[in-house]
Amino acid sequence: MELSPPLAPGFLLDDRYEVLRCLGGGGFGRTYLAKDRHRFDEFCVLKEFAPQVREESALQKAAELFQREAGVLYQLKHPQIPEFRAFLTVTVGEKKALFLVEQYIDGETYAQWLHRGRRLSEAEAIPFLSDLLPILEYLHDRGVIHRDISPDNLICDRATGKPIPIDFGSVKQWVQKATQPPGSPATQIHKPGYTPPEQIQGRAIPSSDLYALGVTVLVLLTGKSPLDFYDENEQTWHWRQFLRLQPPLEAIVDRLLAIRPIDRYASAREVLDDLTPLAHAATPAVPVTVPHPLPTPAVPVPSPTSTVKTVVVSPAAPPSVTPPVATVQPSPSPPLLQSAVLPFLQRMGRSFAALVVLPFRLLHRVWKTMTFGIRVANWVTVWTWRLAIVAVGVAIAAILWKPDLLSALKPIPRQPETAETATVEDCYTAIERYATSGFPVASLYAEVDRLLYDRFPELQGRSLTDKPDDAPFREAWCDIAQQVLEAEIGRSP
Repeated sequence: MELSPPLAPGFLLDDRYEVLRCLGGGGFGRTYLAKDRHRFDEFCVLKEFAPQVREESALQKAAELFQREAGVLYQLKHPQIPEFRAFLTVTVGEKKALFLVEQYIDGETYAQWLHRGRRLSEAEAIPFLSDLLPILEYLHDRGVIHRDISPDNLICDRATGKPIPIDFGSVKQWVQKATQPPGSPATQIHKPGYTPPEQIQGRAIPSSDLYALGVTVLVLLTGKSPLDFYDENEQTWHWRQFLRLQPPLEAIVDRLLAIRPIDRYASAREVLDDLTPLAHAATPAVPVTVPHPLPTPAVPVPSPTSTVKTVVVSPAAPPSVTPPVATVQPSPSPPLLQSAVLPFLQRMGRSFAALVVLPFRLLHRVWKTMTFGIRVANWVTVWTWRLAIVAVGVAIAAILWKPDLLSALKPIPRQPETAETATVEDCYTAIERYATSGFPVASLYAEVDRLLYDRFPELQGRSLTDKPDDAPFREAWCDIAQQVLEAEIGRSP
């Protein structure tokens, strides 16, 4: 779609935001650096999305859909997510445009970082993942999927050195849906090489972001394009010919890049659990080759030079000197008490002290052993009585309420995999129709989760996984989603 000319520096938007310069542009609009006059000229980012529609009703619908998604992102509060501060619908020239106002992050994108010839080392890749995964966990727990993780959409914060995700693909998805003609098929937002197959087919799930994160790490480690690693015909990754990592990290990357979502990590928390031992391990020191020092040559030490002048005279006859008689003084012998008696008395004293203290040590050891045995016996007795009381209670319950107890203990039947897959696929199809109709997907997920937890209280505090044990609960979730969808569609005008 054709965009209007960029805003000139000094342009005042909504009598508040003064445009400083254009930071970049793309198919959905442009990004500007601005200062907020109502916040002491603080820097901020203006993101312009210009829907090219002429009808006033279509523009109003586009604004409503866009504002609904922007409202979800406005609720995000995380130190590594730029704040969404305002949503604006303004007239620029003769056309109306939509703007998001976001917090400004001082730094450069990792794509710019790569362009300068930088690369991540293996030791840097582990903290890079450890910094990004908690952000994805925070987003996914709130029903938000980024959809566009790549070096272009990650900024290295100059103040903290941590990665900051920007340009949420969910916003682009809603803008595109709002700007395309009614009845036209929805086009998915994806970036070649970074987007997993299920997202290209129109179904984005939390592990879709994890797939894109795995591709991003390989690109930052090697500086190569994802298309250099991926064989599209065989749908396999061949990245080991360019890079070698320690085996635990290689296993993590392979699972992040799994083509089928069921073979991939289901949540960011699972990746963090596998990554934590690597992050806590000591970083091996880089070997430094130190040249062996050469032997120092021996320097002759000159004899000391006298400062007294020497006068040469004729030799004189030596005087007769009688050699002195050497007198040998006998060395004093050590006293007998110091040489033999005192050490003997010291050894005897230490032995006597050991004999006196030994019974007390033995008694102390016996007492500790007895008290420990008493504590163990007391603990065993208490828990034996507790288990006996519980067993009696269970037996009484089985006698009095046997039908109910047996029904409660009866395992939930596991449905065949083919039937479950069909139900889940129908569920996703219905949700996509629901999203296409303009309803809030985040609210739908929240309502379905609440009803699921009401039905199965034991699921409180955890998310469903792709494991077979969670298959009945996933099917129950889809049944609830179908009911909520029917109710929502029935209430819609």
